[in-house]
Amino acid sequence: MHRSRSEPGSARSKPCGRTQRRSSLRTGSRTARCSSPKNSASRHCAATKAGIWTVATCRWPPKRVCFRPWRFKPNGGETEFADTRAAYDALDDATQERIEDLSAYHSLYASQARIGHIVETGSACGYQDKGAPLRPLVKVHPVTGRKTLCTGRHAYRIPGMEDTEAQAFLDDLIESACQPPRLYLHRWTPGDLVIWDNRCVLHRARPHDFSEPRVLQAPRSAGDPETELAPTGRDERASGFEPSSSNR
Repeated sequence: MHRSRSEPGSARSKPCGRTQRRSSLRTGSRTARCSSPKNSASRHCAATKAGIWTVATCRWPPKRVCFRPWRFKPNGGETEFADTRAAYDALDDATQERIEDLSAYHSLYASQARIGHIVETGSACGYQDKGAPLRPLVKVHPVTGRKTLCTGRHAYRIPGMEDTEAQAFLDDLIESACQPPRLYLHRWTPGDLVIWDNRCVLHRARPHDFSEPRVLQAPRSAGDPETELAPTGRDERASGFEPSSSNR
C-alpha cells in the first residue's frame, strides 16, 4: 500500500491498495455512521467493527474499496489490512493442496450470530434473501493471475464437511493469514483516503469508544460479474430464499 507518510506496520508486505491525501471525494458513496449502541442499527454497526477480519460478502462484491473518514476521534478505530496473496504463499504445501478444491459459504447472518446478534432479513444492509454465496477458498486474481486466500469472518460452511469442523478449519486459516509481516495498520488523520483491491485484501476496524460518533464514507467500484459473481445456497437464518442472477 503506497502512502504519503510513514505509518506503523510492515513495509515488507503491503496490501494491494494505495493511500492518498485528498480534500474532496466524489458523491455516490456509502456512508456508515457509528454511534452509541442504543438500537439495533447501531448495535449492528458496533458488532461489525469489533475487530474481526472481513471482506465483502455480497454475491457480486466490489473489486475496489475506498475509505474516507469524515468524523472521528484520533484515539483508536484504526483500520488494519491483511494481504491474502502473501497469506496463501505462506501456507505449507499440504494445506495449499487441501484447500485447492474447497469452497465455503459466506453469510453475514452467520458471522453476526457468532457474536450474539440476530438480525431480521431486510432490517440492515447485507441482510438479504438472495442466499449465501459459495466461493472457492483459493481465488485466482483476474488481473495478476496470482492465487489468494479467499476467506474472512463471514465464511462459515464448507460443503462435504461437518459444520463444527469447517468453522474450526476456517478460523485457523484466517488466524494464520492475518499475521505479520502481512499486515498494515492505518491510523486515520484528517483528509485521508485509503484505496485497496478487495480481491486480495482483508480488513478490520480496531477497537474504539462506541459512545463517540464516527462517520465513514466508503465508495466502491463494482467487480466484474464474470469473475466475482458466485452461486448461492439457502441461508437458513434468512426469512426466505430468492436467488438472483445478479446482485439485485
